[in-house]
Amino acid sequence: LEGLDANGEPVVETASGADFVWTHTRGVYTSRRVFSQIDRVAFQDLIRVYRVRVATLDTTRLDVNTLLPLWSVALPSEHVDSLVALLSDPAHFWRANGIPICSAEDANYDAGGTKGAGGVWTYWLTLLGEGLVETKHEEAAAELLKRLLKAQVAVLRSQKAFSEFYHSDEPLGVGEKGHLSGIVPLHLLLRVIGVRVISSHKVWTGGRFAWAEPVTVTQHGVRTRRTSEGTSILFPSGHTVTLPADAPWQQVTDTPVQMSD
Repeated sequence: LEGLDANGEPVVETASGADFVWTHTRGVYTSRRVFSQIDRVAFQDLIRVYRVRVATLDTTRLDVNTLLPLWSVALPSEHVDSLVALLSDPAHFWRANGIPICSAEDANYDAGGTKGAGGVWTYWLTLLGEGLVETKHEEAAAELLKRLLKAQVAVLRSQKAFSEFYHSDEPLGVGEKGHLSGIVPLHLLLRVIGVRVISSHKVWTGGRFAWAEPVTVTQHGVRTRRTSEGTSILFPSGHTVTLPADAPWQQVTDTPVQMSD
């Protein structure tokens, strides 16, 4: 392999047959160096039964991978701001039902994801939602999740099932009906709401409440209600704990008698 590296300097890389990963009759090799430009690919000592296919990554187009560094939670603040600005741009990723698999300005973009790249997949939306929470963009995470939930509720009402993924702009389910990957992302939902029920006598809650509308979570018999005015936790024993709206993320337990088990 001959070309230029990231700094524009000439670089040459040589690989032997043993460097390929072989599966049945197919071998794959990925370069160890990063090339900004490939000028020449040459093969030696191959017999005619081999066919060669060379592929390079097109880094000039915007897709969901462009946004994924936000999930690493280890970026400088200026990089985070740039990614959030791109993510929340309606011309690219901020669509009615969430974040599509590629930019809406891409030539291959298809809002339904059936004739090109597009559609909203809950897995990728969850990763980006978690990135927004970790980088203190809770309101954006809440709005993103609300857009997805609105589409999911509409599809569930009309089809009586979730879908593998969803149309980027219209309340339509796409792909396989009843697919597990299309359910509500519960982990992200509870993180955005700020509630984690551990057991019938232990709850973690608090922190910034970005959901705006009052919301109630009932799990393990524990009823936790969060509003912009505060948080209330009702345990199965009848014991109630009330926290102010600005209470930090904390563990809340039932009375010592209830914790003895």
